[in-house]
Amino acid sequence: MKPEEVAKKALYFGIGLAAYSKEKIEELVKQIIEAGEARGKDAESLKDELMKRAEEEKKEIEKIIQKEMKKIIKAMGLLTKDDVKALEEKIAALEEKLASR
Repeated sequence: MKPEEVAKKALYFGIGLAAYSKEKIEELVKQIIEAGEARGKDAESLKDELMKRAEEEKKEIEKIIQKEMKKIIKAMGLLTKDDVKALEEKIAALEEKLASR
């Protein structure tokens, strides 16, 4: 599998996980309410807490994906935006020197 395919799949996984988590949390809270184990504010509080935890986990997954993407980019020998910007700055400085001669 090509690294760019891995990158796409990782991105889609993160997005899918976030959507899946929200649906599952809402479904779980609904089941808890229907079972009479929580009502009103308690159910809403539970939902908020579960959503908060899901968001924290999503952020952790995003960090892992970003870290892995950087490894893939480096392994492929691709330039990052920062690399390109640094090269552009060096070229501009060299052009300035040449123009001043």
